[in-house]
Amino acid sequence: MIIEEKHFDGLHPAPGYTDFRRIYISRSLSDPQAGVMRKHASCHIWLQHNLRKPDNADCKLWSIATDAEIALNLYNEDDEFIINRPRSLLKGVITKQNLPEGLPDSLIYAEEIYAWLAAQPMAKQLNFPSSHDEGANDYDDGENHNQAEPKDPCELISKAQDFCQNLAQAVADRAQAGTSRQMMEDFQKHVAEQRKFTLHGALEAELAACYAVQRKPSYRRPKRRENPDFIQKGAVKIRTRPHIIVYCDRSASFDRQKTQTATDRIAEICKKYRANVQVDVLYFNDHILEADPVQGANGTNYQAVRDSIWHHNPEIAIVITDDDPCEPLSPVSAHVLVVPIGSSRTFFAQRIGGSDVF
Repeated sequence: MIIEEKHFDGLHPAPGYTDFRRIYISRSLSDPQAGVMRKHASCHIWLQHNLRKPDNADCKLWSIATDAEIALNLYNEDDEFIINRPRSLLKGVITKQNLPEGLPDSLIYAEEIYAWLAAQPMAKQLNFPSSHDEGANDYDDGENHNQAEPKDPCELISKAQDFCQNLAQAVADRAQAGTSRQMMEDFQKHVAEQRKFTLHGALEAELAACYAVQRKPSYRRPKRRENPDFIQKGAVKIRTRPHIIVYCDRSASFDRQKTQTATDRIAEICKKYRANVQVDVLYFNDHILEADPVQGANGTNYQAVRDSIWHHNPEIAIVITDDDPCEPLSPVSAHVLVVPIGSSRTFFAQRIGGSDVF
């Protein structure tokens, strides 16, 4: 049986109630409190409290009896903790802890609980706990009274217990799905953050900023499909082609393995980006070299690298080097990405204000 659920604002006439066709839950309740009210109101329907109500029964006492039946047979420790915790909007709902004083332990069904309540002196009845949904539940719905006779209370409670178990499983599944979804979102965010520290991730981020549409003076006729709202006479739109310069270390500290690793990284960059950007490759040791000396030799002149970047002023400079010491350097306007070879960081990236990427 699928029970329709509706929501309302505020706590009037009760935090949760039922008309025995659907249940109503207040939006003011937290998720755990709404879960308890969903269980409580649904159990009124599963237990057929509208059909089992004795003729001419006192509505107040019957509401207490039905709430007590739910508390005794269907609430678990978590439900009672949520109801009785400080500042709970459900505080005062009948639980095993605040049953009518003197109620015999042997009474667990609403009919027999009601009979005992009705037999008590009026002075004692005045001290009974109040039902939170007294006056809110529509016990006198004529449509429901035309249904078949109510089933045995023991059978009804068994079915209600199965419903509560399925409801708890559904809540656990949703929580697990929510946790999995949150873990996936956190993982994707982590991957995105980590990509900033990879060569390709950093390049993609820098290139996205470089691929800006600019205007330049021109007498070329505008394209026919050009949006007339954005046409500027005597100008055309162009997309900049970013310039990347790769500087590869060929100093004596670069052995054969480092040299091969650096060569592979250069090949990756050129293969992936040369079609869309202008990529130049330079080499350095004591000086800037246009041809690859293949084998490392001499010292590492980072000042020459800095001066070359400043002179050519590319949008992006990629420096492939190791952790050789580096003197203080003046900053440059180009974005500098440093690829460490044989180390986890470089002094050059720190000195020039660049980023170590991998």
